[in-house]
Amino acid sequence: TMDRMALQAALESVAGHSSREKEEQAELLLAAREEMEQVLIRCRQVGRENELKAQQLHAQCEGLSQTVQRLHHTLASKEQALVQSAEARDVLQRSVDALQAEMHVAQRVHGEELAEGRRDAEELKIHRRRLEALQAQEVEWRAET
Repeated sequence: TMDRMALQAALESVAGHSSREKEEQAELLLAAREEMEQVLIRCRQVGRENELKAQQLHAQCEGLSQTVQRLHHTLASKEQALVQSAEARDVLQRSVDALQAEMHVAQRVHGEELAEGRRDAEELKIHRRRLEALQAQEVEWRAET
């Protein structure tokens, strides 16, 4: 079959040489052809192995790509939550600042009212003493009349 055809082709290629030389050359050519076929078989096998590895690596890359996309989405989500948290913190800080300002105003007003209350209490004491003095004087005048 293939070996015989190769042998015949080898024999024809060495026409003009002695039959012993022709035979040796044909055997060498046949051995070289067989070796070449083995190399070709091995190359095909390595090619299939490489193709399988390439498919596996492609699948692995696809998986990694999906993981990267998920991580990117998670990161974007976390960044958005962080921004919202910062905005909420700023709103709360403004509320705290406004409440503190109101508290300072209320404390000032309360202090003023306390001072006014003390002044009123002092005035009340003065008026009470005057009233008591007037009442005592009235009692005295009545006693005289």
